[in-house]
Amino acid sequence: MKPTVASTAPNMDPVRTCRSCGVAVGKDAPFGHCPRCLLELGFVDAVALEPQRKSPAGRLQFGDYELLEQIGRGGMGVVYKARQVSLNRTVALKMVLDSHLASPVVLRRFLIEAEAAAKLEHPNIVPIYDISEVEGHHFFSMRLIDGESLERKIALGEWDVPKRGKTRFAGRDKTQEKIATLIATVARAVHYAHERGVLHRDLKPSNILMDKEGKPHLTDFGLAKIADQTVALTPATTVLGTPGYMAPEQALGAVSQAGGDIYSLGAIFYELLTGKPPFDGPTAMEILRRTKEEEAVNPRRKNGAIDDDLVTICLKCLEKDPAQRYVSAQTLADDLERWLRRESIHARRTSLVRRTSRWMQRNPVGSALIGTLCVSLVGALVLLDKLRQANEVGARGQSAALVELQMEQFWGSDQQMGKVPSEKLAFITGRRIRANGNSIRKPPYTMGFLVEADPAVRVQKFAPIIGQIEEELERRLGEAVRLDLCIYKRNEDAVNDLALGKLDFLRIGGVSYLEAKALDAGIVPIATQAPAKKAIIFARTNLGIQNIAGIKGRSFAFGETYATISFWAKYHLTTNGITASELRHYEVLDAVSVFEQRVRLGQFANPALARLNSHVEVVRAVLENRFDAGVASEGQLRDALFYKSVTPLMTFQSTSLFWLAGSHLRPEVVREMQRALIGFPDRNLLQAFGGTDTSFAAVPQEEIRALEGAINVVGKAFPDTSDRKAEGDNP
Repeated sequence: MKPTVASTAPNMDPVRTCRSCGVAVGKDAPFGHCPRCLLELGFVDAVALEPQRKSPAGRLQFGDYELLEQIGRGGMGVVYKARQVSLNRTVALKMVLDSHLASPVVLRRFLIEAEAAAKLEHPNIVPIYDISEVEGHHFFSMRLIDGESLERKIALGEWDVPKRGKTRFAGRDKTQEKIATLIATVARAVHYAHERGVLHRDLKPSNILMDKEGKPHLTDFGLAKIADQTVALTPATTVLGTPGYMAPEQALGAVSQAGGDIYSLGAIFYELLTGKPPFDGPTAMEILRRTKEEEAVNPRRKNGAIDDDLVTICLKCLEKDPAQRYVSAQTLADDLERWLRRESIHARRTSLVRRTSRWMQRNPVGSALIGTLCVSLVGALVLLDKLRQANEVGARGQSAALVELQMEQFWGSDQQMGKVPSEKLAFITGRRIRANGNSIRKPPYTMGFLVEADPAVRVQKFAPIIGQIEEELERRLGEAVRLDLCIYKRNEDAVNDLALGKLDFLRIGGVSYLEAKALDAGIVPIATQAPAKKAIIFARTNLGIQNIAGIKGRSFAFGETYATISFWAKYHLTTNGITASELRHYEVLDAVSVFEQRVRLGQFANPALARLNSHVEVVRAVLENRFDAGVASEGQLRDALFYKSVTPLMTFQSTSLFWLAGSHLRPEVVREMQRALIGFPDRNLLQAFGGTDTSFAAVPQEEIRALEGAINVVGKAFPDTSDRKAEGDNP
């Protein structure tokens, strides 16, 4: 009990004394202790519980729990490793520091933390087991994570990004991949919380626990804001969070939104890449000032080995204006996973114009003095910025800018093929081309690729690969060689051009190869490209379908007709007893047709940046209840699986990509092209196609025979590969 001394004066309150030494203290003494005892208690390993009891094992008993050891302490609570006696399980138990003296605000925040975490059931958020109180001591128990905090691991140097000399085609750094995977995982957990109306508001490395397997677990929702919470615990201008990780709007006391958590994720990301948060200083006030007024230093200035795309993603999270950050934590995770899959990211570097504008806002006096020069200066800086960006990839020059413009125009148009000449590809990579026109074959060879998104970026990635193939063919054939790059949206257009001799080489799926062979038996498969994609047949979870047999009588969505994944899905359905006649309705979703329809309806703000992917359309159609089931690549289905919106019924391996040569080519050209691909010298360049194990190999004849055998099976079960709809039936 709290000791008190009765006053001799009538009608006066008792004098309050220190709970430890008995010295008189004020009514507002923190936790009822004098300053000296409070300082001493900061080094004590346990909170004094009243009354204290011992378990039969001699440990401190607290209700249904035995307190084993203190494992953490903060400004609001203390955390113990404890054993829940009734269930005989080890848990983490958090209680309010001195519940008897805690203010209503502290108690309310403590209960909000418990309430916020209890609403969330996610594999990367520490779950709550029990919320209660024992003799006035409020507590909650949660899962005990066997590991250390991310803060501790950063301090030990486990996440340091190695520095290395710059090389033109340097391989991917595993530490950066590990960092991207971690941030993507935590971002998905944060997005899960946001979807359920919970803002964390105090994301930092110490609140991310890493288990023994290296998986992160988000904890400490002590400053969480619940969307339906109507109790105001602090004035609107109160600063909540941790300096160094809080967003500028939090530092200004503004109302927290999801963008604040995204900024904090960016600050953690920045620290993992560089070893320090984006802003630091000798005092908390100095850190807050820098957060509000300064721009984060580009991480590559601290370590040139950090990938440019990761820097772009990180700095987008750290934008001062919340509207310029990612719209959600999920879009942040999506961009990181695109980087991990070696796809082009959606984030774009902040332009020099915008950086100049920010400086002018921070320096109004200086801006006024140079106001008359702004127009000309901004124009010059934009030009310099464009030139700097052009010089970053060597000798791109004006040719690269023209290619980018050409590809954007092609992507947003009705054209089905866009061509980039060999000379422009050479400028992009900085290669020299011979000016002697007599030694250059005319017309040049043409090489076709299918592209699903960002054609300009893909062309830049393909350019050095095309260049190396040209050089290898020149060496082997003893003659100058040029390869023009042809970008296609549809399989059938590329296949037809190859069969007609308009195209010399083509990278395409296995089913499309058989289609090409049917048009021209002389078309030769010269190499396969690994790895092959995995695909999943799935159904919407709310239908209760648990296996392939449950698809009978349901509606089903396939990707485009020529997609190898769609073909193998039909094969696996057939071998499991499901044919076209046993589906209530099935339909082929052509990504290009959907894309063109949306362009006509004005649904894309910028069609040149839109993505074409029939698997994406299938997932969208199933989740929008237009179909009961469908098939998609494993990567495209990851998000839907994560949020338990669909049930996976079967996973299968698709056929690897084929590289084909037209029948009109000279035999020695076909032969040397095959040797050039199989012996391709630079595996780092091949990663532009996606996948760390990308390589070329001779075409396995058993793979072709398997395809041909499956064609007969699928042809009988699904004779009509175009759209089919039962009369009067709606999906």
